[in-house]
Amino acid sequence: MDTTTQSELDRVLQGPDHVIVSDELSDSLNILALDTELLEIDGRAFVASLIKAKCHDAHHLFWEIQVSVPGLSFDDVADAKKFLFCYNDLQLDGSGPVEFMREGVDRFLTLSLRRILNKDE
Repeated sequence: MDTTTQSELDRVLQGPDHVIVSDELSDSLNILALDTELLEIDGRAFVASLIKAKCHDAHHLFWEIQVSVPGLSFDDVADAKKFLFCYNDLQLDGSGPVEFMREGVDRFLTLSLRRILNKDE
């Protein structure tokens, strides 16, 4: 990815709520979209990157995940009731405890979620 495209991507990730994406960036994102990682917080979608995942209960499919979420603010999670993390075709959801961490411009969430095996769960 060239420097111009990278700087445009960085700009978009700083304020993802109201974005007009150029054709060049859209094409670059299609190349980068090998993994699809999205976090929904009470129905609002955020781009997320999985940092680490730990299975706490393989029988009941409970996972603790840490994700990086550019542009996220504490207000987005302070009153949140439901979280859904999608990694390719894998989905984890829950409403349990959440840890919000901010390091410079980076925002991280640690969530305890349960894996959804099918859409009916």
